[in-house]
Amino acid sequence: MSKRNKHYIQSIIKNSDITLIEGFLFLSIFILSLIVGSKYVGGDQKYYRIVYNQLRTYSLFKGYLYYSLSLDSFEVVHFLIDWIFCRILPKDLVMSLFNALLGVILYRLLRKWGADRFNALFIALTNYYMLVLYFAAERLKFGFLLFGIGLLSNDKKIKELFCSLSIFGHIQMAILFLAMKVETYFKALIKIFSRLRISKSILIGIIIIIGIFIIMSTQLVTKLSFYAFQNIKIMDIAKTMVFFFGSFVFSRNKQKVVYMYLPIIVATFIVGSFRTNIFAYFLMLYFCISNKKGYNLVIYSTNIYYSIMSISFLSQIFKYGSAFLSN
Repeated sequence: MSKRNKHYIQSIIKNSDITLIEGFLFLSIFILSLIVGSKYVGGDQKYYRIVYNQLRTYSLFKGYLYYSLSLDSFEVVHFLIDWIFCRILPKDLVMSLFNALLGVILYRLLRKWGADRFNALFIALTNYYMLVLYFAAERLKFGFLLFGIGLLSNDKKIKELFCSLSIFGHIQMAILFLAMKVETYFKALIKIFSRLRISKSILIGIIIIIGIFIIMSTQLVTKLSFYAFQNIKIMDIAKTMVFFFGSFVFSRNKQKVVYMYLPIIVATFIVGSFRTNIFAYFLMLYFCISNKKGYNLVIYSTNIYYSIMSISFLSQIFKYGSAFLSN
């Protein structure tokens, strides 16, 4: 057998292996979502279910008004998903499909960042923050879906497009978007002030960001006025800083770590760690998962800690119909 044919056969086996793993992951999350999702009937899900069932009686425009008033939310992506699918499929089935898709996207991202198969599978299946996205943070899930699709793309324009659109999935994705762009724009500002010139791409980027924030300004003001500076504690900052220091220690690009965590740390001061730690965690994965393919102290400790938290999370759902009793 020639080397060329041997290499071709090996590539087929490798690709089929990847397909099998991703198929297993998709099916596992889909089944888990159907089982757990049907039990999650309290908290925000109570209102999501009511809105989903009622949207079929409304036109697109009136449906959006009803959705916005009922959920106090202006995020377009979640509304469109609900409005389109409520006519043809049960809510739990729809969300289970999107959960499975999100799990596969995360798996591919972690592999792209340098994780081995086991670590990528383990995080997608057992991580607390993934379960939060699968079952509790329904609108945020679609923000992460769009952002993940953007990060997977090797095309810069597609990446920018989907990462920008993620903010329409959930306004809090602006934190992650800023984390991704802050280094670029900070360095661009230095060049602008030193040379009094601005590149076309930077100008377009600034216009897009301003445009998004103008469109989402109502939602942004509402969220900030409700959450800003409400009982922010030292522990809130400490939790975020744990992820920062873990990333700083294991990353080769220390400057990039500082730049990317800056918006998250600032946001934590304003709205608290409950709403920002999920971003800090995924940023930590980005910086640390490539170190020894994820077999390092930071990934070990967070995998153990968040898988234990997942058990408690699921237990709450089966006991009370909600993962967060305060809801």
